Amino acid sequence: YTTVTMFSYNEILNRLNARAEELGLTINTANTKTGIITLAFKTDKPEKYIDMGVTTRTFGREEFVFATAASAGYKLPYVNSDNDYYKAWRAASLNCLITLQLSKINSNQTKASVSVNYIFTLETSYENTAFRKKAPATEKVTVTFSTNMPQEVNLGSSQTPVMVTPQSTGVLEQAILDILAD
Repeated sequence: YTTVTMFSYNEILNRLNARAEELGLTINTANTKTGIITLAFKTDKPEKYIDMGVTTRTFGREEFVFATAASAGYKLPYVNSDNDYYKAWRAASLNCLITLQLSKINSNQTKASVSVNYIFTLETSYENTAFRKKAPATEKVTVTFSTNMPQEVNLGSSQTPVMVTPQSTGVLEQAILDILAD
């Protein structure tokens, strides 16, 4: 994601400082010599920023469909002799390291390029409803990819693979470039 802006490096940094909080961004470093600004971003709503498709899971005769990148909860019809069942909760989160590369074109223009390294984490925990006992997170998957380098990963198990190719929706990259275009 690239744009050409009419702002200098310092003006861009001032604009980022002014808007960072409203976008949930933290400026980590700003190097005037290299023109690189690094930012951090995190959310518990990764489905707004990445696309991993839709997952369909079947337990017994029940089918559950949800956005793979989203948190979700469902009741599992695993019933024992006491008619207990289990609830599963998928907690999704996203941490991002953003690199904004600035290159001076001339005295009136600066080229700005944004790339994001995404770290998606999915933790699944289970609760036995009869005992109201929540087990510790029994499954934790972390997937790392970047703006222009999606890769296929298995979010399931080796016995029951759930293959997905996470990719950026471009929302985060565009939000940063929009700051420079205002």
